[in-house]
Amino acid sequence: MNNSTRSVLVVTSEFPPMPGGIGNHAFNLCIYLSRNGYDVTVLTNKRSQHQSDFDDFLNNHPDLKIIALDRKSNLISTYLDRIKAYRKVLQLRPSCIFFSGKFSIWLAGLGWHNAPSWAVIHGSEIQQEGVKRYWFKRGLNRMHGIISVSSFTYDHLISAFPSLSKEKCVVINNGFDFPEFATTHREPKDGECHLITVGGMHRRKGQHNIIAALPTIRKQFPSVKYTIAGLPESMNTLMELANTLGVADIVNFVPNPSRQELVELLQSAHIFAMLSENLPNGDIEGFGIAILEGMSLGLPAIGSKNSGIRDAIDHQHAGWLIEDIHQPEEIAKALATILANYAEYSNQAKLWSARFRWSNVITQYLKAIEN
Repeated sequence: MNNSTRSVLVVTSEFPPMPGGIGNHAFNLCIYLSRNGYDVTVLTNKRSQHQSDFDDFLNNHPDLKIIALDRKSNLISTYLDRIKAYRKVLQLRPSCIFFSGKFSIWLAGLGWHNAPSWAVIHGSEIQQEGVKRYWFKRGLNRMHGIISVSSFTYDHLISAFPSLSKEKCVVINNGFDFPEFATTHREPKDGECHLITVGGMHRRKGQHNIIAALPTIRKQFPSVKYTIAGLPESMNTLMELANTLGVADIVNFVPNPSRQELVELLQSAHIFAMLSENLPNGDIEGFGIAILEGMSLGLPAIGSKNSGIRDAIDHQHAGWLIEDIHQPEEIAKALATILANYAEYSNQAKLWSARFRWSNVITQYLKAIEN
């Protein structure tokens, strides 16, 4: 691709400043494409709660051309506005396009684009029914390539759409862009075990599975503590569960932490824990960016094996993959193994996470574009 045609359009259902895995991925993809000399335009939905937050975000990222659409009270009007905006932005004649998120891939199904295009599949958008499924599959069939953010997501996609051409499907693991902080030596003493989960307080994230295991873990590690940090979607439900199980005194909730608070929370913990569940509505954990952020600070991790997390944890080296997230004994045994060999697991966590930094991951996207 020559310099005169190095333009990329990213159509995404999420984008900062509001949180979300799809938005995090799209933002870093745009930033690193821009750093590699590409002219990037973003078409997305405005999700910020306050206009001032969005304006500040735009001012902080002048290199990106961001077209953000307001959500209207009428869903049909919202969709029509997005379709019109999509048709208009195609007039920029981008040299390649990335579609990320369910509605974005529906748009691709309209067949209006003729530039090389890629769908980025995160996981929760795969299970659809009726006309939504039809348009999703139609969009996928109009892609030059389909990128799954984990091997789990890839398997889920191929199972749901077996007629897809496997030749154009590839796995590019999600990346993270977290500043390199000096890690403090916090090797746990006898009986200590400080767990942390970072992510929206949502059933998919599995905080309830860790709370359910705390009575068993506490028998082996009397000083166990558990910190839950993130958007407080189901915080009250989790609090009730902790009270019911008699572990409320060791569970600390931190709703909406700032970035600095988040770093300090991670630095004070011993092990990152995310025992995510696959929900009946198709909502699944596609990868595990927050896990890698914790690992970069030297936190070994435990995570559910039957999810995209299996790509984010180097089993028995940088952490442990749990077969049955509803078995407290298995969870406690994994924690005991890690804590007994903490220095080695901590060091391996830092080494393992480094390969997932966006400065490394972007090379795979550049290769896809330039080929």
